[in-house]
Amino acid sequence: MSTESPSNGTPQGATARVEDVLLGGTVFFKVEETIFEAPQYRFTEYSEVFADMFRLPQVEDGRDAVNVEGRSKGHPIVLEGYKACDFAALIKVLYPTPKDMMTGAYTLTKDEWVGVLDLSTRWQMKMMREYAITKLSNLSLSSVEKVTLARAHKVAKWLKEGLSEIVTQEETLEPDELKSYLGLETAFRLVWIQIQSLRRAQVPSNTPITLKSLGCPGGHVEETIFEVPQYRFTEYSEVFADMFHMPQGAGDAEDVEGRRRDRPIVLEGYKAADFAAIVKVLYPAPKDMIAGSYNLTKDEWVGVLDLSTRWQMKMTREHAIVKLSDLSLSPFEKVTLARAHKVVKWLKEGLNEIVTQEEALKPDELKAHVGLETAFRLMWIQIQSLKRSQVASGPRITLGSLGCYNGHAVFTGPRNCKGCSREISIGDPEAMYVDPSSTGTFKYGNTGTEPGSIMSLANLRCKNCSSKPLSCTLYGSPNTNTDTVHVEEVFKEEIASYESWNK
Repeated sequence: MSTESPSNGTPQGATARVEDVLLGGTVFFKVEETIFEAPQYRFTEYSEVFADMFRLPQVEDGRDAVNVEGRSKGHPIVLEGYKACDFAALIKVLYPTPKDMMTGAYTLTKDEWVGVLDLSTRWQMKMMREYAITKLSNLSLSSVEKVTLARAHKVAKWLKEGLSEIVTQEETLEPDELKSYLGLETAFRLVWIQIQSLRRAQVPSNTPITLKSLGCPGGHVEETIFEVPQYRFTEYSEVFADMFHMPQGAGDAEDVEGRRRDRPIVLEGYKAADFAAIVKVLYPAPKDMIAGSYNLTKDEWVGVLDLSTRWQMKMTREHAIVKLSDLSLSPFEKVTLARAHKVVKWLKEGLNEIVTQEEALKPDELKAHVGLETAFRLMWIQIQSLKRSQVASGPRITLGSLGCYNGHAVFTGPRNCKGCSREISIGDPEAMYVDPSSTGTFKYGNTGTEPGSIMSLANLRCKNCSSKPLSCTLYGSPNTNTDTVHVEEVFKEEIASYESWNK
């Protein structure tokens, strides 16, 4: 028999296969409750995971090939932890229809492309993954979507784009929204970056951010024995008053706890230095009276504040707060001490001072001082203040920003320039400017209810025709109805808890 090859190069008696369309036959998958039947070859060709799996021996000696997993509908390959809709979307991409080819595009929704990206990433389908990324990039992903998808599917491009967009966008999400979308650590670092950018772009502004028994009981503290008169503890502390009013027992009075040096009241969990400091305050020496003040260090006053708070010595506590306030506490000391000892005044002052200080700490320093949650919320407040200040100090004026002398909005809708009839929308910052030759200067960023400055609306000019755009000579001032973000609002729950405790 001749074995010469015909002109097409296929040996006589052999079967010519037009590409490897049927390579590997049909394979069955079960995803959730759906059975999928598809040619095997595309999974082998495009996925390293499936290529390795299908190279494994499929039939054992004496075993019917039909019963091999994936070879029949009754024995599918079960894919646990995957979604049927995602698998269906991937099938559409792996096996395009003639219609797809003729139109030159797949007809998949955004959710379907996300499903394709997920599966192609997990199954090492590099070409499919890159294509899904391209298609999703063309679907106008939001900045938050980019960050979320980038982290779920390891897409560096989207991570950089999304984070950069969030940092530079005009509107800032509320703190809880940022946290829920991005996580606390990322949200904090983004607002810190945004603050640095706003600081660099900010024109200096002069407007600050405003917030608006007698006997001698003995006590054993650490390894120190203290012997002091009882009456001041009874008089100034509700805790000790209740304790000393309790029945002491019918035995020998000398055996009662606290009556002898060898039977002291043991105060566990307290420092001897703090107890010594509060003894100085409860039993002032004549020299203290002559000098008109106690001679205690900052650390001693902190100790007095700690014990007076824990032992309900209200007068002593208030005095310690006053003395410490006079010792120039740093903003971080105020916040730390406020939280340790429930001092509302210091919490408000410290948080506001951190928000308004000129020099910004590095993220890790700020976290170390006040904790991640507080650092994030402070940075968020600072962003709102810087954005308002940035707008305030620039020449960008909108109809909506103009108010009457009392701060109420003058315009609630668009107007047409009386010179060129061009419509000026309520929020367009590029439509008008202040005549540089005018005597009045328009400024934002007022405190209280009085405007920082006013101007005649006749001093405004249309950027399109340079004529007066408004047919009025009223005086305008910044619209102070714009919401202002304060520490008291963002930290209201914590402040309220301290206020209720003090009552």
